[in-house]
Amino acid sequence: TGSLDPSLSGFMVSDVQREAVRAASSSVDFSSLFISLGIFIIISSLILFYLVISYYFDSKKDEIGIFDSLGFSTKRIRILLLSETLITALTGIIPGVFAGGLFNILMIGSLNSVWVGAVQTDTLTAWFDGLSLVTGFSVTLLTAVTVLLIKIRSFTKTRSEGKAGSRLIRSGKSGLWYVLLLLTVSL
Repeated sequence: TGSLDPSLSGFMVSDVQREAVRAASSSVDFSSLFISLGIFIIISSLILFYLVISYYFDSKKDEIGIFDSLGFSTKRIRILLLSETLITALTGIIPGVFAGGLFNILMIGSLNSVWVGAVQTDTLTAWFDGLSLVTGFSVTLLTAVTVLLIKIRSFTKTRSEGKAGSRLIRSGKSGLWYVLLLLTVSL
């Protein structure tokens, strides 16, 4: 009869414009992904910092015992621990602020070149100024001091109560408030 059915040969006719509009309307927004990743990194760094401080204080038990035996008050021991660990924290925070700026430049450069498909543009620019560096430094320092004060208080309280033969049992509510405070400050 002379007529061919294109579908039998594997040919398809489709409305390309309608397919393009449908594909564009169901695209993925990466902003929520980047926000989630940022929050994950902040929480992970807080946990890691707390664990490092815990390990450091555990290594200081003998030294704290000597201070205690020599008659140093708990307040004086807390001040010594805070000043010692704060100096160490500052040596990490200061270069960390500049490393964060460098990371920002590298990430934006990658988004403009290698990962241009993720953002569909190559016009992103890295920008930060003195105020953003000072803000990053201040928030990081405040977070570090807060974590240090919580851990120092817990460490010295455990030691003083341990001498009396009792164990420290912290309420879950105060721990939750500390975590919420840290998250609020770091965001």
